[in-house]
Amino acid sequence: MNSDAQILIAGAGPAGLSCALGLLRLGLVPRIVERVPAGAARSSPRGLTLRPRTLALLEPLGVAERLIAAGHKVSALRVEEGGRVLARFDLSTLACGFPFVLCLPEDVLVSILMERVNELGGRIEAGLAVTNIRIEADSRVQAHFSDGTEAVYERVIGADGANSAVRTALGIPFTGYEYPGGWFFSDEAVDETPEAGVLSLLPGGGMAFTLPCGAGRVRRVSTIAFEGALPLPICVRRAQSVERGGVRLIGTAAAAHGPFGGVGMSRAVEDGLSWAPAPDDSAGTGATDQTLAAMLELSETVFRAGRIKGGAGRFFRAYVLFLCEKVPGFRRRVLRALSGDLSD
Repeated sequence: MNSDAQILIAGAGPAGLSCALGLLRLGLVPRIVERVPAGAARSSPRGLTLRPRTLALLEPLGVAERLIAAGHKVSALRVEEGGRVLARFDLSTLACGFPFVLCLPEDVLVSILMERVNELGGRIEAGLAVTNIRIEADSRVQAHFSDGTEAVYERVIGADGANSAVRTALGIPFTGYEYPGGWFFSDEAVDETPEAGVLSLLPGGGMAFTLPCGAGRVRRVSTIAFEGALPLPICVRRAQSVERGGVRLIGTAAAAHGPFGGVGMSRAVEDGLSWAPAPDDSAGTGATDQTLAAMLELSETVFRAGRIKGGAGRFFRAYVLFLCEKVPGFRRRVLRALSGDLSD
């Protein structure tokens, strides 16, 4: 236990570990606790992509190249319906240092971030969870742990997931809704790794993503069950407040949403880095309230577009996608969204 730590991070997923890296780079050594025991399997895989902006933010922390070496670069995205290509977007034209989306499983990301945290002098206490917290009069935070101990911190970062004990202890509502039936996913072996990620618009208002993972593997995620698929519970929820006293909520403890815009894992990393940005960070800070709202709106826009059933609506959707590919101004806006630039 780091008894001298003034900052506690509850949760060692993408958000908590990214926050820890940002703090360690500033010379601050937080205490990091993670309820999942060392070596135990985490929950079903969810995150798969990191966008260019996220990689740019991670580069000064010494992990971007490791992630790229472990992942698979995807430089094109196609939108299809009934085998017909409606639009194709070339990410290699992005004017940035990482002109691609990086596909790698969330557990690989977590492993690399953990390795870097250890290199910088941090340590993760696995199998230990925050069970309760109380904000004192001076805004310091008393934390209680699953082993019966307690300690007081200047700041507590709640990065303990959608079922956050930190958020629950504060009584902060986590409002939103669940998608009935959820989604479905499968990691599959293929003879040849596809060149592009594909968004398939399905009959009846469904949709499916196929993303290449490299080494002859793809991940398929769909709103409709398919053979060999596992269920993927989906919710869209947001904490009514992400900051109270000396406590800050980040990652899925602050907001959770489906894979509609492919931004979930990137948002968690950027949210973690936003609390402790490096002073010379030319890539900008992480997820502010404004960019979080834009990310959630992007996710919902993709989902709404995929739900269209009627012939007239599908024709209009195809026309909009045609414009997004062919008209330079529209195409730039789509590419900026894919890269992580969600500004107007």
